[in-house]
Amino acid sequence: EQGLWTSPAGKTPHATLYAAILREIGDKGGEARFRKADRGLFEYAG
Repeated sequence: EQGLWTSPAGKTPHATLYAAILREIGDKGGEARFRKADRGLFEYAG
């Protein structure tokens, strides 16, 4: 396990992950690990 992401109590993991990715993009901008490619679609930026 690489420890990239955890959802301790997420009842809807897809929504939790979506929100976490959006939050990272908003917080880190160009330094984020992901970028938004299209509506509901992200790509790895590394």
